Amino acid sequence: MAAIIIKPNRPMIRAILTGRIRRDYAEHRHPLWIAEMAGPPAQVVPEQEAPAQETAPPEKTGDENP
Repeated sequence: MAAIIIKPNRPMIRAILTGRIRRDYAEHRHPLWIAEMAGPPAQVVPEQEAPAQETAPPEKTGDENP
């Protein structure tokens, strides 16, 4: 009955009939529930830099002039 009388709760009428609720309504009225559903925040792990590889000088083939 309160879902009909109280205007902010009117989206609950559809939820009562279908078992589903709009995400924007849930985000506005139940932010802790949405946070729980989303799970813990992902932790950003910094990438490790690859060690610098030394480049060897080009090999001499013997065809080069000194």
